[in-house]
Amino acid sequence: MLWSYGGGDVADAFAGTGEDGQPRLEPWTLGLAARRDAMTPDDLAEALDQPARLHQSLEAYWQDYDVVLSPVTSDTAPLVGVLAPDREFDALWRDHFRHVNYTQLQNLGGFPGISLPLFEAAPGVPAGAMFWARRGADDLLLALGAQLEEAQPWASRRPPLILRSAEAA
Repeated sequence: MLWSYGGGDVADAFAGTGEDGQPRLEPWTLGLAARRDAMTPDDLAEALDQPARLHQSLEAYWQDYDVVLSPVTSDTAPLVGVLAPDREFDALWRDHFRHVNYTQLQNLGGFPGISLPLFEAAPGVPAGAMFWARRGADDLLLALGAQLEEAQPWASRRPPLILRSAEAA
């Protein structure tokens, strides 16, 4: 709901069409705005309350644990075009949130997180590990990142160049 609300705000600010008569905004933003328009004020109030509830529910957890380790995404990088904002909205919504489903909690909850290319999904293709912590623990994550990079340097690694697009697949 919060993503949709933000998209609706953008659509409100840039409503209308360009000089060529085409919408100024991509289908992604227009789709988010349509979802926002279907929300009730109670829906928005409930969504805005969730981060505070989340922090409250995790207070006891942070007493025993400093960091959470999770994947960054549900799969390796999608083919070029799969997450393009000009795709049909419902298909893009499905593919987008299926791909980034591990990062939503941190983004909307305001938790610091760090994604590190610690693994390879295929030869030369990086796979990220995400670490996140309680609010205000950014320094802990940066120190952890520095230690992991020292133990397993990645600065010189480069993924292979793959130019295949979703349309070509």
